[in-house]
Amino acid sequence: MPRHRRDLAWEGCLNVRDLGGHATQDGGETAYGRVVRADSVRQLTHAGWRAAAEYGIRTVVDLRGDHELRDDAPGELPLDVVNVPFLEADEDEWNAIEKEIEAAVAAARDDAAETRDGGDRRDCG
Repeated sequence: MPRHRRDLAWEGCLNVRDLGGHATQDGGETAYGRVVRADSVRQLTHAGWRAAAEYGIRTVVDLRGDHELRDDAPGELPLDVVNVPFLEADEDEWNAIEKEIEAAVAAARDDAAETRDGGDRRDCG
């Protein structure tokens, strides 16, 4: 059985992984060479894009929002780029999300302090 590499070195990205080899619910495993995830493909250099193409990547599903799409795959490489914004939010929405996160962190700290001081632990669900 051939040994596959999960971690891939593509110049410009820090975290590129083949998602093959993960267990599936039916007892099988995901196939190597089918899906690769990367931290920020817009950081790829020409050599990084070439490595992606040589690995067999034909389509990049770009989860960035419209405002982040300044840089795309160089046109001379055999890669299609499909934009599917995963989390598109404007600045006001991000500020609201940030406030919710800050409130949740503050509540968690209060719960931890209360538990540490002998109080009851609250249900967070």
